[in-house]
Amino acid sequence: MDESALLDLLECPVCLERLDASAKVLPCQHTFCKRCLLGIVGSRNELRCPECRTLVGSGVEELPSNILLVRLLDGIKQR
Repeated sequence: MDESALLDLLECPVCLERLDASAKVLPCQHTFCKRCLLGIVGSRNELRCPECRTLVGSGVEELPSNILLVRLLDGIKQR
């Protein structure tokens, strides 16, 4: 996989911006930027995964960070 294809995978599927260490992983394993998730909760008063529509039972702040994503981003920064 070339670097541009990898960078495409590191984009938030909602806003298409590069994900960062604040990105959150949902129980369904989809990852989004924190800003987009907060916007979804603010407009709908509930959080459903934008990809698979699974209802998320916790708030955005309680969701875990995507550790694999953080490591990939660190690896790209070191290049």
